[in-house]
Amino acid sequence: MIDVKQLTKIMKKYDLQSIEGLLLAHCAFMANEQHPEYLEFIKIILDQLGKGKFSKDSVQEMVDKGIIDGRFIKTPDDLNFANIYLTDEFQEAYYVDSNTAGEELWDAYPNTTIIDGRSVILKKGEKIGDTYWDKDALILMYSKKIGSNKELHQSIVSKIKKAKELGVLNFTLRSFIFDEMWGSLDDLIGVSKPLNDNRTII
Repeated sequence: MIDVKQLTKIMKKYDLQSIEGLLLAHCAFMANEQHPEYLEFIKIILDQLGKGKFSKDSVQEMVDKGIIDGRFIKTPDDLNFANIYLTDEFQEAYYVDSNTAGEELWDAYPNTTIIDGRSVILKKGEKIGDTYWDKDALILMYSKKIGSNKELHQSIVSKIKKAKELGVLNFTLRSFIFDEMWGSLDDLIGVSKPLNDNRTII
């Protein structure tokens, strides 16, 4: 997923001229995180180079400001999926890799809950269609759903731990991820949402 609100906030913080460059960097990171569908986004963005909306100067600007690692780019003309990498500092500030996010979610989520006096398993493999959704598949889907957004992930895990303490989580982990049920965690743990948090996900 692409969190437009997050990228807009980063664009303003780094005083960038356009959001297209950040979209390029984001998609390159996600493609490297085993989400090949982002390669099509990269192709579309690179096609905009030199066509007015997205200039080669924007690439150099992100290199100069420590967003894209310039060691792998000879010239902006050589940009492709294989040489677009975030700097370690920028990645550490805004992104969480798939395995780390998935393991932290898995560890935080309750194994079971009690419904109508019966113990119900919440973390289990399930086959839907031709896909068996085991731990590895769920971890990859979670990373894709949150766009590897470190701030969002940390918020989700923190609220899950609180909900676990309160004993109010009663849906399977697969449902939690597929239906993006982290949006209901505030209601479950009794936290008021900011009135101006209109996050846009595409």
